[in-house]
Amino acid sequence: MKNKLSVIVSDFDDTLFFINDCIRGASLEVIGKEFNLYEVKEMSRDIKSKIYDTAHTKYWHRAIANLPIIDYVKKMQAEGYETIIMSARGEEHRQIMAGMLSSVGLGYMEMILAPDHSISDEKWKLSEFEKLLDRYSKIMALEDKKENINYILDRVDAKRLEFYHVNRGEIMKVERN
Repeated sequence: MKNKLSVIVSDFDDTLFFINDCIRGASLEVIGKEFNLYEVKEMSRDIKSKIYDTAHTKYWHRAIANLPIIDYVKKMQAEGYETIIMSARGEEHRQIMAGMLSSVGLGYMEMILAPDHSISDEKWKLSEFEKLLDRYSKIMALEDKKENINYILDRVDAKRLEFYHVNRGEIMKVERN
């Protein structure tokens, strides 16, 4: 097990890149009306899945880099931290994501993507963090969804996994008792 702290960017969308414009274009195409990201999150799994897939395959060029967070990750890399990109986006989006990361000069050691969408994002991410905790003694994770952070921290050793909530360009450490 490595002792090196690893930087984990656990949610590509709305952590490293804002995707609201992608979602707007995709929802207009899929259901004939523009919806924002938060409205789509409340839709049925089937419709939401179609919108996300369309957003990630046809409208990805509308994503906006979250430069303060990208710069923070680059700073951590310069200090010697390894970077692993983790996203519940499917494996089918790997090439587009790699291109997006390259476009902002963000390198990474590994990219972990969901093999399918048969389980919820938070359950899949929990499983992946458990695997990473077998490899690293301590992990730092960046995530924009508080519900994912809480779900995971309630089920792992919170002393070994530091979570930071990303809200637009701000990063705030999540403290657990």
